[in-house]
Amino acid sequence: MSDRLTLLFSSDLHGRVGPVDPLSGQPTAGGVARVATLLREARRREPTALYLDLGDLVQGTPLSTLAARERPEQPHPLVRILNSMGCRGMVVGNHEFNFGLPFVEAMRQAADFPLLAANVLGPRGEPYFDPVLRFRQGGRTIAILALTTPQVPRWEEPWNIEGLTFRDAVETAREWVPKLRAEADAVVVAAHMGWDGVTDGGFETPLPPENDVGRLVREVDGIDAVLMAHTHRFDEQRAANGTHVVQAGSGGLGLGELTFEWAPGAARPETRYQLRRAAPYIAPAADVLELAREATERIRPRLEGVIAHASGPFTLDGLRYRDNAILSLFHRVQQKASRADLSSAVVFRGREELAAGPIRGVDLFRIYPFENDLTILELSADDVRAYLEETALAYTGPAQNGSPPPLHPMLSLYNHDMLAGCEYLIDPGKPAGTRVESLTFGGETLPGAERLTLAVTSYRAQGGGGYQALKRARVVERTGRDLRSLLVDFVREAQVLEPIVFNNWRVRGAPDPGE
Repeated sequence: MSDRLTLLFSSDLHGRVGPVDPLSGQPTAGGVARVATLLREARRREPTALYLDLGDLVQGTPLSTLAARERPEQPHPLVRILNSMGCRGMVVGNHEFNFGLPFVEAMRQAADFPLLAANVLGPRGEPYFDPVLRFRQGGRTIAILALTTPQVPRWEEPWNIEGLTFRDAVETAREWVPKLRAEADAVVVAAHMGWDGVTDGGFETPLPPENDVGRLVREVDGIDAVLMAHTHRFDEQRAANGTHVVQAGSGGLGLGELTFEWAPGAARPETRYQLRRAAPYIAPAADVLELAREATERIRPRLEGVIAHASGPFTLDGLRYRDNAILSLFHRVQQKASRADLSSAVVFRGREELAAGPIRGVDLFRIYPFENDLTILELSADDVRAYLEETALAYTGPAQNGSPPPLHPMLSLYNHDMLAGCEYLIDPGKPAGTRVESLTFGGETLPGAERLTLAVTSYRAQGGGGYQALKRARVVERTGRDLRSLLVDFVREAQVLEPIVFNNWRVRGAPDPGE
């Protein structure tokens, strides 16, 4: 009987294949082609090692996104790559649902490995994906329970997950682990979740929890190890009950290696973890690069071709304290496509600007990296004010000693909403709930009950970011129109794109433009 078994795992690859960042064009240390090299080195040491991926495989790069959107029925390049790497199973991540269930089914058909998630239930209440992987090796049995974050409905269009129910992960584990403990020498949870908290950057902690591994290991006995994902971190810790919890980063920056060893007569294994980090000196696997070559070449003209020219720079001057050209561009796109009274938008990347001159397709992927559709809501003027009061929680107090008002560390940039179609001033020195001053709509003060339409992303409309005022809004239309595509069309139609800045809002105490 073998007394050792090794699990290898990656997570949150997000479409990254080669050694060059597809958006910046700069070298990067990660990519799945380097993971493949690390994997082969590990198998030379441990030929029987089992390899898993923990999800969020296909969203995040132009190559991966366009393959999913435009050729959903064909084997996806990243799935083909995992096949070539001998993947034995993949936990379904939240981003796998970005492209709808037909695409998920196409992934399932193309994969030589099962898609996994015990807490995602189908219309009849049965697990929609395989709930457990079981391996028997050298007389030892290992059972791997797969869980994914149950907050997918908070982020996805309803039709992308139609008929599915996402259960609390800890409740699911509480049902499965005792049964698996009775039949296996080792019980592992492979979770597309992090330790705790929320990663969508808002103040709300939704239920069931988005990241719940901390509670899982506290409340469910009998788990030897947990493989974490979703939060893009490197982590290793041991819970008080001895459960070994590990995480191997994102973007192909690491390969986790977890070894189980049984001492003579021991019922439970000892575990040892090694993080195999990717690095620039590690050669990417040539055959993996080749599997992505056709898709890369097919989209290259669309990414590198010039679609318009910027008449001036689109900068992020004053970001989070006043309007800027990138933010106003997003508003312009949403306003034109929706004809709504108001537009809500965010800046996704705090350093991604557009220079004056040619605008290429890749530049628009760079400034708009996520998969969002346009949604139109209706709400009252009072709820608009309440919404803005929530955005004003981004500031923890007034400006001091010549510095702008300090920012709250919990509110991420991509959840700090800013509105167009109205004019307002935020005073961070006032108590929370009273910070929005002089709110007008086209220069007019409206009655609180006046109804207004608001263009937002599908992510925000579904609850991402946790804005309470938007929960009172009525959905006018879920357009199903991809906002990045609308952005591309807007820029192409303009041909010469002017960096307009609305300057319709500001924060008291922040420097004015030019200071």
